[in-house]
Amino acid sequence: MNRLIRRYASVALVILSVVLLCVFLKTRGTLEDLTEAGKCPACFGTSLCPDAEEGRLRLWGRSSASLLPASLLSATLLNVRNVYWGVWTVQDSFRGDKDMPVVFKKLAHDSELRELDRRICQAANMSSDCDVSTAGTRLSHSLDGDWDWDRGLSLVKALAGPTRSSDPSPLACPSRRLLTSMRTLFLGLAQEPLGLPLLLLLALNPEPILLEMMNEDPGGHVPHVFGYCGRVVVVEDAGDPLSGFLRSDWGTRAGLAVQLLDLARRLSPAVDGFAVYLMDLGYDNFLVAEGRLRLADVEHVVVVDTAVPPDHVGKETWETEHKSDPDLCDGCLGFRPEDLCSHRSSDHNFYAVCSVSPFLMSISRVVRRNDSSHQSEDKHK
Repeated sequence: MNRLIRRYASVALVILSVVLLCVFLKTRGTLEDLTEAGKCPACFGTSLCPDAEEGRLRLWGRSSASLLPASLLSATLLNVRNVYWGVWTVQDSFRGDKDMPVVFKKLAHDSELRELDRRICQAANMSSDCDVSTAGTRLSHSLDGDWDWDRGLSLVKALAGPTRSSDPSPLACPSRRLLTSMRTLFLGLAQEPLGLPLLLLLALNPEPILLEMMNEDPGGHVPHVFGYCGRVVVVEDAGDPLSGFLRSDWGTRAGLAVQLLDLARRLSPAVDGFAVYLMDLGYDNFLVAEGRLRLADVEHVVVVDTAVPPDHVGKETWETEHKSDPDLCDGCLGFRPEDLCSHRSSDHNFYAVCSVSPFLMSISRVVRRNDSSHQSEDKHK
């Protein structure tokens, strides 16, 4: 028995050592390593790189020993989402400098970013292990001149590849008006020449541009995007994951459930005639701060331009509200992007929030239990 215990203890020690080593390797880098700004112009933008270079943008734990535990939490072995926490010192000549908590997002897994580099080199007619910055410069030069969406979208498709193209995409419903809106928002935020950075985001993950578009709604139900540096987008730290509130009191959970339902309503359409349909209702995609719930991750959404019907869709179909079909997927969120694209309106968000959201389902179970207990009491009266 003692020998078996020692054996299990040895295995546990080895596993713990590997985990600690991986955490160390993951946290020992600098913000410069994280941003990969040296790959520009094959990057998302450089609007916040001066702040990073001057130390106003920093990762927790890199510049202050007192923040080291937060750094370890924010960059663990399990951080496959490539999301990191940090601080941005905002300069204000009237009120003085202020430290603002921020989140650094790389918008993709490491393997996806490596594949993106390979495709950039391939699109530039260079070897697959080429210098990405040089390839980016070559592609940028090829995009100079009048903006041509047909040429740009052809490059987006080449950079995205079949893996990304198979995911639920904000661009699943073709709309020139949507692309024009995203282009305008990106130019205002990134302060970059239109071209490769915008196309890279469209190919990899257009979440930052969608967040900006959704922030046009005064409801403020998504975090603010502050800017870019290299392969990183800097966004507002909007609080803690919704999963942390599963054991909160009934009033708190009910209030958050109401906010989820209100979010479903506000996104259909969200702003300027664009409806945003949620495809991923996981806890980590919603954040809460001071009782306020916000949608933090819009990578997996479908955006429908409700102002302009697609050419191939008849008027009667377009004007008929789309109804979600629970039989498409048992116990999960079943949908067909082409169905959402073909209708001006849909009950999809309400169906998703009420039928699939684990948080709403936990609330509904309590309601059903309470209702059953009341019915039982009534029978015994």
